[in-house]
Amino acid sequence: MMVASQVANNILIEQVLKLLHYLVKFGYYGEVHDLARLLPALRNLLDGQNDIPFPPDRMPAREFSKERKKAVLRFKQTERFRRSPETQAIVRAKHAALQVLDLVMTFQENARLASFIKKFKDSEISEVATRRKHIHPLVPALYDSFDPFDTRKSALQVQKRMKKELRIMFEESSRHVDNIALTSILIDLAHYEYDPMVQLSLQLLNKLHSAKSSMFNLAVNSLVLITPDSCRVHREVGKQVPLLKMMIRSKWTSDQAVKIETILSELRELCHLPKAEEEPHPMNQRLMLSHNVLGVVFDILSTETDVQLTEKYHETVGVLRKAVRLMKALTIRYEDVQNQVFNNLDSMLRVRLVEPDLALALKEVFVNNQELCLKILPRQISRIVGLVAENQERAPEFLELLSAIVKVEGPGLALKRNQTLVMKYIMQNYSKVGYVLEQCTTKDRMEVLNGNRGASHCQYLISLVDLLATCAEGENRYIESLCQTIISVEEILCILNDPNVENHLKKPFLRYMFYAYMKTSGSTAENRSPDIIQDRLVWEYVRHLTLEFDGLTRWIRNDAARDTVYFMSMRPFPKILRLHDACPLCSTLVAEDETQPLKLNLENAVVRMREDDFRGHASLHYVFDAVLPFLQAFANKFYQTEEDKDTQSERDMFDRLTLSAIGLCSELAAIVVEPRILTQMVACLSALVRKSSHRPTIMEPVVENIGKGTKLQDTVSQMKSGNKEYYEQEIILNSKLKTLAVNMSLLWGGQNTVRAQLKYSSDRGEELPDQMRRLYQDHWHWQDWKGCSFLSISHLQCVQYKCKAR
Repeated sequence: MMVASQVANNILIEQVLKLLHYLVKFGYYGEVHDLARLLPALRNLLDGQNDIPFPPDRMPAREFSKERKKAVLRFKQTERFRRSPETQAIVRAKHAALQVLDLVMTFQENARLASFIKKFKDSEISEVATRRKHIHPLVPALYDSFDPFDTRKSALQVQKRMKKELRIMFEESSRHVDNIALTSILIDLAHYEYDPMVQLSLQLLNKLHSAKSSMFNLAVNSLVLITPDSCRVHREVGKQVPLLKMMIRSKWTSDQAVKIETILSELRELCHLPKAEEEPHPMNQRLMLSHNVLGVVFDILSTETDVQLTEKYHETVGVLRKAVRLMKALTIRYEDVQNQVFNNLDSMLRVRLVEPDLALALKEVFVNNQELCLKILPRQISRIVGLVAENQERAPEFLELLSAIVKVEGPGLALKRNQTLVMKYIMQNYSKVGYVLEQCTTKDRMEVLNGNRGASHCQYLISLVDLLATCAEGENRYIESLCQTIISVEEILCILNDPNVENHLKKPFLRYMFYAYMKTSGSTAENRSPDIIQDRLVWEYVRHLTLEFDGLTRWIRNDAARDTVYFMSMRPFPKILRLHDACPLCSTLVAEDETQPLKLNLENAVVRMREDDFRGHASLHYVFDAVLPFLQAFANKFYQTEEDKDTQSERDMFDRLTLSAIGLCSELAAIVVEPRILTQMVACLSALVRKSSHRPTIMEPVVENIGKGTKLQDTVSQMKSGNKEYYEQEIILNSKLKTLAVNMSLLWGGQNTVRAQLKYSSDRGEELPDQMRRLYQDHWHWQDWKGCSFLSISHLQCVQYKCKAR
């Protein structure tokens, strides 16, 4: 009971309840019998019907005079809900009591979950029992074959035993909680004119009546840890996360910022395989999510900063950068985290000071995730394009983010909706987004590509061109026409023929020409591509490709004769910041001994490469991703083989190109085993040979060499398979736990019938009153009356019936 006039006493009660909150939170009331003694007093304090406006007249008997009883009654009915200084003190005390009740209900949830996990353990152990009576009733629900809606007699008996186990578990965990009394108290508290009180009371009311379904949801997301590494990571994260939460709530000092960065870096290292940042560690990622590490990251990224005061926020920048990188590590190939980050996309796009890392982290949300690419809103795409215009060369990674949104990498599916939206917003901000194309001359762009204007401008230029090429993919005539007005084919060919431009910088320009000028939506007669293709610059490029193929062939053959074929590297070129992040053709692993070469793979086949051999890597990606599709389209659609003296030199050049391509692909066929690349190689060579003067048998060396090369064991694949084998039993156990939780949730919820859900004893429909039945039958005779629809007549009759009933 609380007395409204005793404000000081109510404030004291509030402070005592806050102390009690911490005692319960830190386990001083962790036993069931302690909570059993605490709950009655807590319910009595929360019950507003016990409150009075002033103390009784006669304290020994606790009675009011006849005149004051009316005031007490009026207070209990209306006045205690209204705003006043006295009511505010009571509300604050009751709000503190609700927070304690919230912890008690959480304790109840944890007790239920622990009991459910124990039943899962007993079921798993008894599964191998030889005697039938020793088998736990929940064993059938461990497998997907269990049908919780099976209505056969034998199945109903099994379901009855399972429900009995669940009922006992729920009753044991809630025997000290009076749901009926708490429900009436919480509904009463929702009538107070104080928003925090209403909000918390309704939250607890929902928590009270959804406790059973919440337990099943918790069980689905729970983890059973049996490996030493998982237990170690669980203990480490359990120690670090509370410390992290404590430090981020206050203003960071330099020492605290360093400590936060250290913790975030350690957590990030746990999210991926050792020395392989692009290979996630699924079990550790799930552990991080269970400890709410992602929520802590969101709290850190919500820190308000002023972009103009970067030096002042030096410590903040370091913490934000580490937090964003941790978010990226959690997001890689983890759909649950991707969905959570996507749900917070608007707030993520407001993060400042770490834009490059933020863009790369958000890119992982959309990579190979077609569902989220289709769910992104136009205003969010507009916001990302706005960030591109705002940051320009300081954060070209936002262009890569847009490319991931426009095209789903895995299936190679270009999304027309997103292509159109991205181009729309780019053209609206073209003066800022396309500054390297609009404000720079061709000579300036060549200076940028040659590395004379800085790596950041170079990265921005090729990322923008690659994005425009991706938007033009899919034969969208509107976007193709826009792209043809932005960069001319003559300028592209000049870039492709320039020997000073690295191959990885040429790739986006060749893709741009391929989708904007060659693989277009219009017919060959409708566009100017055939005239341009016959230009001397094109044949100069063909000659350039012939020399490039010959050089690559000699390079591969000579290295193979000495040792092992040397190829891939993820290390950047001297003239550019980054070649790519997650290469679709290779995965990287830094050798344990830094003096040894990096070991990398081309999907299943693995090749090694010297650390300084960047151009081999760039040339291979250039050939696979851009040159082979270009040559196939060039041979099929544009190259003509009519006998003409004027074209003899071109035919000779085309034949030499075909021979060079055959030689290169013969060497690569023994190494590359990825089906997509092999298919592209064979299709391109077939088109070249068909239009050349060579016989088809010239392709025999390529076909014979496919799959015959020495295939090294991928070190990363070894680690992945070893990691999977190590956690195999743990993965199986957690899969069974999830299956059990889902099956029990469906079984407890019951079938979707009136009898099961409403406990109605009959499956027959409710008989309508005679007058209503007659009106309903009349409806079928009049449903076409005066063109009225079924809904309108039915609605009219219902209204008429209600009026007559009144």
